[in-house]
Amino acid sequence: MSNLYLSGYPVRTLHRVSLQGILFLAISFASMVALQGDLGAAPENAAVLSRIDGDSASLWLAPAARPGAWRALKRGALAPVGSLIKTGPRTHAILVYKGLEFRVGPASVLAINELVQRGKSSLTVQKGAAWFHLQKNTDQQLDVHTPTSLAAVRGTKFAIMATGSAGEQGKACVCEGTIAVGTNKDGDNLQELHTGQSLQWQSAGSKMTLYDYSKLFKGRQVDPAFLKRKEAASMQYCLSCHKPGKADQPNNSPDFSDY
Repeated sequence: MSNLYLSGYPVRTLHRVSLQGILFLAISFASMVALQGDLGAAPENAAVLSRIDGDSASLWLAPAARPGAWRALKRGALAPVGSLIKTGPRTHAILVYKGLEFRVGPASVLAINELVQRGKSSLTVQKGAAWFHLQKNTDQQLDVHTPTSLAAVRGTKFAIMATGSAGEQGKACVCEGTIAVGTNKDGDNLQELHTGQSLQWQSAGSKMTLYDYSKLFKGRQVDPAFLKRKEAASMQYCLSCHKPGKADQPNNSPDFSDY
């Protein structure tokens, strides 16, 4: 194949192209080794940063083993297993990995624990909020943790939030499908959560409170009555994407535009 591609080049040009190719491969391999050594994961086990909304300068990555070693991220960058993603107060980051999409909300920290195309991937919302879309009819499963909870997922769209000084408080809500949530990180006594429902908890092992918003939401549009709910203050992350208004009004929010 390479002979056909280079058949029109003089011999000396062919040598130059080959040397350039070898040099490029050597640099790429060295970069890959450095990345793997720093984060403990091969690049193929990495999510790709596909989009940044808001303040693109306030997005960082660090190895989980060295959480203070933050470096700026740009669109197209890799986020390997064993890394942390941190966003600023006005930044959304959208990452994809082979049928899994996760969107890190503002002022949030997310850990990438495991990414596998077949089997169970694992992510942790350490602080803030993240939205997830795991495609249906695949061999993928997903566990999403917070400091005090676990959500087990297969083929759905949902969000997880970790609030409080140490992420001990939390909320889960489902846009489409079903997830199972528990405040025991070992996955015991999970409670199912369905489309339009939300669960809220205060600490590890605490009782979870169920809310049903299924009549107030239609896609990304939310009925204005939602804002009158006494617990609406805790739904600030939802309202960054679900905009109040009538169901037939357009929603021009920049994030989650493919929902």
